[in-house]
This record gives sequence, structure tokens and C-alpha cells, in this order.
Amino acid sequence: MATMTVEDLLSSRFPMRILAGWPGTTRHVGWVHISTTSDIADWIEPDDLVVTGGGNLPRGRKEQGALVRRLARRGAAGLALGGRDVPDDISGLIEAADEVGLALIEIDRAVPWGGLGRTVAIANQAGADSRLSEQLRVFDTLRSRLNGDLGLAEALARHSRLTGYDFYLVNTRHRPALPGLPLLPTETTVAGIVNRSSVEDGYALPITVGRKTIATLIALENRERPSGLATVQHVATLLALELSEVEREREILRRSGARLFGQLRAGSLPVNIAVKSLMEHGLNVGRGLIVLTVRVANSEDEMVERFLTDDPAAHLSATFDGAGVFLISADSRHVVDEIAETLSGPIGLSAFFYKADDIGLAVRQAKWMLDRNPSIRRAKVLSFESVAAHASWLPPQQEALLDLVRRVLGPLIRYDQTNSAELARTLRTYLQTNLSTRESAEVLGVHEHTISYRLRRCAAILDRDVRSTETIAEAWLAFNAIDVIEAETDIMASAFMRTDGS
Repeated sequence: MATMTVEDLLSSRFPMRILAGWPGTTRHVGWVHISTTSDIADWIEPDDLVVTGGGNLPRGRKEQGALVRRLARRGAAGLALGGRDVPDDISGLIEAADEVGLALIEIDRAVPWGGLGRTVAIANQAGADSRLSEQLRVFDTLRSRLNGDLGLAEALARHSRLTGYDFYLVNTRHRPALPGLPLLPTETTVAGIVNRSSVEDGYALPITVGRKTIATLIALENRERPSGLATVQHVATLLALELSEVEREREILRRSGARLFGQLRAGSLPVNIAVKSLMEHGLNVGRGLIVLTVRVANSEDEMVERFLTDDPAAHLSATFDGAGVFLISADSRHVVDEIAETLSGPIGLSAFFYKADDIGLAVRQAKWMLDRNPSIRRAKVLSFESVAAHASWLPPQQEALLDLVRRVLGPLIRYDQTNSAELARTLRTYLQTNLSTRESAEVLGVHEHTISYRLRRCAAILDRDVRSTETIAEAWLAFNAIDVIEAETDIMASAFMRTDGS
């Protein structure tokens, strides 16, 4: 990699001056290409400084501009004119050089072109030796880190001194990926540089563990002539090893938390053990907890897990009944709306609760909200308290919910189970469509007369007027009670196969 720039060459012992294209003086010069043929641009490589005596330059203004633009596209370091055959009118070269930012240089006729080439080669070799030395020192720092002689923050600071870059390791939330690491400068716009390999005055490299990008290494220049991309990539590799171990430890903790979550949901732990175990995971039930659920489709549960890990927010996570379920502190409620913006599907949210033995109920509440009638899916966050306020009228105990369903809908559900009918579904759809037989028929894909017939059968089996306010209110609550306990399919099935007298 070339380390010498056009500006360095202009400052050397050789008499030369810039004619146009000042922005191009920061380009690196890897080789001095002496050109004598008319097809100048066909033979160059990136970072070549093209030197010509002028005899092969086009005379026309338009052709001169085309040559400069082509040299710029090929990645030339610049165009140097150093002979008696340079055209009198080079306005086309000057205009195009300013336009594309390619350095146009005039070299004194006494300058030996071979001397220019040797100067560039020697400077670049010295730069290569310096970079190799810096990379070896980077690996020395790694050895000290592995031996436990250096903390991670101190190791990054040493890398910074060695390479000429300030290093910032940020996670998906644009925060330090590990404790003790520095924050990005406030003037740095993270959103504009993450996921880009090169940024102004530095680099941004993704750090992957397995197949997942879990962090970004941002390297911002802090001196002239920093070590370059290769050294930054070495540092990124070292950090990937560091993060791989951290991710392994987090996965062990996550699995332990999932087992605990399952026990808490089932209510199989004594209250004092449950409270202590939650505290060990950073969750204080006395200050309030909340459960959120998402669908596992499109890896949305993995996205929530990464968000909560990187925020960071104390949590437990598990997969129950095909949904990703997360237990978080009530203090972290504000992150739920932020999470929702990153997902394509909705989030089901439980009510706040303050007792460990309410976790099972909270899971059912959150999952109920996630699986509710699709007509409310316009909302991104489906909160048990705000979206389903009517559910607060339901009894919290599962057995009480079952008693409500048996009393109001039991005969109808048993009839459907025995006769493979859909009367309960028809009644529920009728209530959901605001007592419209026409809309119910459209939803269920049957004729409107069929809906009317089924409603008459419902009235006969329940022995009550399905259009009365009392029946509508009780049936609506009973159907919502079914939603709350619908995960317990074995209980539901046995509950409604009992006889009327049970």
C-alpha cells in the first residue's frame, strides 16, 4: 500500500508546482509511470503518477478534458508535465483537473524522472516497514491481553497510540459494546457510519460472531498518516475473539434464565426462592415487572433479545407456545415502543404486576393480546391495560375463568364438540362484527341465511336471546376469557366434555 502522497512529493527536493486539481494532492502515489504513448490511460494502475514530456498529449481542449477524466476513473494519483513538448494551450487539462480533483503538476525540465521514481519507491518501502512494525506491536498487545496483563479498555488505548486511530466499539444500540469502553464523541453521527466500511477520516468495520453482526468497530484518525485499513482489520479480529467469549457467557446466562422463566410461569418455585432468583437476574418484582411477547417468525424474538441485551435491560426470555416471551422490569417499559419500531409484527404486553406468583397470568395476558382479533393489529404495541380494558373485569384465577366460560358458553361449546359444528365461532364473529349478519357471512364464507339459522340454534341451545344486551355482554366476556386461557388446550378440552351436572 502506498504511503507517499502527491503533497509529499510536491514538498520534496524536486522543483515542481501544482497547476490545478488541489484536492487531488491527498492521493497516494504508489508508482511513477513514465508515459510516451498516445493511449496514456490504457497502461496505468491505481495510484500511478503519470509523467509525460507532453508529446503524447492531445491538443484539443475537449480531448484533453476526456483524458483527465479517464485518468481519474482509472485511479491515477495525478498527471505531471515535464518536457519541452507540452502544448501551449492546456486549458482543457486544467479545467478537467479542477473538476475531478486530479492533481495536474508541472515538473522542472531539469528533474530526472528516474529520481522521482526512486524517491517514491523508497518512501513507500519505509512506510511498509513501519506498518509491519505497527502490526507486530498490535499482536504484542493481544498477547498481553490474553495473559491478563491488560484490561480491554487499556488494550484499545494502546492500539490507539500504535495505529493513529481512536477506537470505539459500539453495539446495535450505538452504545459501548462492553463495559468500560469509551463513548463515541457527541459530534460523531453513528447512524451515518455504521454498516459502512469507510468513513470520513476513518473506518467502520462490522464485528460478527457466528453469522450475526453484534457490534461495529469505528476507527477515527487521530494523527497524520495512520496505519491504514489492514491494521484496523487486525484490531477488529482481536475484538471479535473478545466478543465471541462474551457472547458464549451471555448464551449460558440466557439458557439459565429460560429455565427459571419456565419454572416461574408454572408456579413451581416457592415465592421466596422465586423472588431471590429474579433479583439474581436484575429483576425486582417489588418494583414491578411486565411481560412482552412477539412472534418467532422473521426471527423477531432474536431481534428483541439483541435489543434488550444491547440496551442493556435486565430480562428473562423463553419460547412458549410458538411465541417469544420476555420478562422485563417495569422501569424498562419505555424500551417497548422503541423495540416495536424495529419489528414488522405487533407486541403483546401484559399488565404491570408486583408478585412472583402472577408471572403465569402475565404471560397469558401478553400472549392473549398478541393473538387477539386481527382487527386491532394496526397497533404496534397491544397492551393488556390500554387496548383490552374490558379484560380487567375478568377474574384473574384460571378456574374462575373456566367457570365463567362453562356457565355462559358451556352448552354451545359442548354441542360443537359433539356435532363438529361452528355455532360458538359464529356467535363470536357476530359479536365482533357489531351484530351484522352480512359481515359475519363474509368473514365465515357462508350465506347470510346460514348465519341467521346458526344464531337461532345458538339461542335455542343457550335458552336465551342472543341479541339481548345481557347475553351480548356476558358472551363477549366469556369469549375473551377463552382467549386468556387458550394456551391450556388440554384443560379446555376436558372442561367442556363434562356433563351439565358436573
